Amino acid sequence: NGYAEFYFELKRADLEFRRLDDVIRADVFTWVHVTDSTGSPVDSVGSGFVSVVSDSSELTDTNFTHFFACWLELPPGVYQARVVVVDLSDKSTAEAKYPFRVRNFSRNDLALSDVEFGYDIVRVPPDTVMRPFDVLVKNQYKVYPDCRGLVGPARPRLCFYLEVYNLASDSSGDGSYSVEFSIVPTDGSPARALPKQTLTRPGSSAVLASSIGVRELSTGVYRFRAEVTDPITAQ
Repeated sequence: NGYAEFYFELKRADLEFRRLDDVIRADVFTWVHVTDSTGSPVDSVGSGFVSVVSDSSELTDTNFTHFFACWLELPPGVYQARVVVVDLSDKSTAEAKYPFRVRNFSRNDLALSDVEFGYDIVRVPPDTVMRPFDVLVKNQYKVYPDCRGLVGPARPRLCFYLEVYNLASDSSGDGSYSVEFSIVPTDGSPARALPKQTLTRPGSSAVLASSIGVRELSTGVYRFRAEVTDPITAQ
């Protein structure tokens, strides 16, 4: 099975808050329903979170954002996701539908996961108490997901997270592999590549979590490209 994550980026100002005891809170429920190419139900997941403020003056910050995530294990295939967010205070809802694909990672060929963009990525110590309960943490990285993929003057760096699978092992080698990241304009202009890096493989899989500067990019549409080379297999 593949591991499919669904990300949520919600402005606090869009939620309805109510006072309960000594706090002011909003209760949010998220639901993801997955169907196959024929429209038949495959799986679903629901979860929620609470937004709490101690004083109503905090609600004047219109830029405050909540990030959330949930996940499903799904067989390889093409699916349709219906994602619903419910504000339990006033029962208002927001909904999105989009197709997605779960690739087959069961082969032994070198492979990469999809790329998750983020506003920020924070390394989380393994002994952190809250780590098992934080839905944004995986492999000791906390990623604040960027669901829109928009950058601008106030955001000089684009953070990204992806995983590498099926790195070969060779006791006689130096245990290294190479990585190159680049930003590719969709208008045919030359790509902007970072210097190629040589990294030490931690095992058969690896996490690539970093950022790339975007301050000098002109207005337009771009693609992020990651290329990993395993010298043992030449893949």
